[in-house]
This record gives sequence, structure tokens and C-alpha cells, in this order.
Amino acid sequence: MVRRSVPPKVYENMREQQVYELMYRDTCGWKLMKCTPFSAKSSVEDCMRRWLETRATDVFAAWNMNAHDKHILHRIAPASRSFRLWDPLLWFRKHLMLPKNGLGTCSVGTPRHSMKVNDMYKDWGPSHTSFVDTLYMRACVQRAVALVLHGNVADTSRVDTLPKPSFEDLWQVTRNSVPTRAAAPAKAPPTSVLVDSAFDENGRIREPCRKSLKRSVKKMLLEWLQADTLPRCVQNAINGCRYKASLQRVIMRTINGQQQTR
Repeated sequence: MVRRSVPPKVYENMREQQVYELMYRDTCGWKLMKCTPFSAKSSVEDCMRRWLETRATDVFAAWNMNAHDKHILHRIAPASRSFRLWDPLLWFRKHLMLPKNGLGTCSVGTPRHSMKVNDMYKDWGPSHTSFVDTLYMRACVQRAVALVLHGNVADTSRVDTLPKPSFEDLWQVTRNSVPTRAAAPAKAPPTSVLVDSAFDENGRIREPCRKSLKRSVKKMLLEWLQADTLPRCVQNAINGCRYKASLQRVIMRTINGQQQTR
């Protein structure tokens, strides 16, 4: 993985069993600025702990941070329990409903496909390497914030043409608040988060997205209704949907029916 993630000349000068700190900078395209070895006897955990302790005032972000990464951080560096950790996956799922939320692929229905990031950083190495995964996470979140600020969250067709969000916009997002220019209600209508990339040009659900999209709709309805289970008739109606319009009708009928019974 390391061989495919750094320039060949850099890799040639690396020694086995040696821990290195790599520093990148975005200067009209990402560049590797520094490759610094740590002391020969240092483990990865020791180096990570020392580095984290110098960045205590930063915001640390990781996709699905709450499920995995924060536990690793807390084990490696107990001081990180007081750090500011942010899980952009939670914010992303709040504003966009996708059949799949993994960043390891750009297949139909994933954030990389919907945000038109695709294989943008393939020259920097394969997926599931730290720097490349960070770049994909960064690009997807930036474009999602731009979509919330300037576009329609259900229409991602022009997401790559929207204005790039400012630092302040992104800072507000990490504080779990809606960006100031977004005029969204406290709870968006559930049909507004059915992203168009999960459907073909005729509004039909794309086959690779079919099962995962319907699971997402059921989960969203459970959260919206604050219920433990959906009625069997609602589950069957969702399972029978083939088009976006029919899925929207089932969602709104379920929501409206529940509100009338309260």
C-alpha cells in the first residue's frame, strides 16, 4: 500500500520497519511536501500519540468516527478523550439519503458517485489508504455542504459546478449546525432526500441500489416516526416500489397517516 501511495523516488529512500510522517499541501493540486522519519525504535502507536498531543486544539474528522476511529484514538492517546471529534457521516446522512454510504468505491448509489467525485484521486493510491480516503471524504463533504447551501439536495446532477463552501461554512457544519445561508426547516420532508442518482432517467430505481435504497427508506421512516417497527403493509408497499414517484407516495402516505392518528 505504501509503495502505491507515495512517489517512486520517495519510496526508494524509505527503510523497512521505519515509521514516517508524510505532510501534504494543496497548492493547485496536492503535493507531498515532507517525508520525515521518526526515531528508529518508535512504534506507529508511539508516533501517533506524540503527534496527536501536539494537535489538541484541532477538529479530528473520520467517516464513521463514532463507530470505530474514536475508540482507537482513545486507546492510543487517552488525552484524545478531550479532543473535538467529528463524524461527517452523521451530517451527510442527515441531509442526503443514499443506498450506500461507504467511501471505498464509486459505484452507483455511493457518496463518491452521487457527489461526482468518482476516482478523482486514483493517482494518489488505492482506496482504504489513509491519505486517499481522507481526500475522498473531504471532497464528498465539501460538495454536500455546497449542495445544502446553493442547490437542491435531491438533484446532484450539477453538484460539481456549485460554489466551493468557505471555511466558515465548513466550520459551522463541524459544530453540528446548519450553514447560515441554508433556509431548510428543522426537519426536511422525507421525500426530499431521495437522491436522483439512485434512479435512472425514467425515475426507475437502479438495480444495484434497489435493496439498499429500500432499507434506507425503512430506516428513515422509523427515525421520522420514532417507532421500533413499521406496519407490515408499509414494508410490503416499499418492497413493491419500482419508481421514485411510487416510493415518494408510500413515504408521504405513511407520514400523513401517522400524523392523523396522533
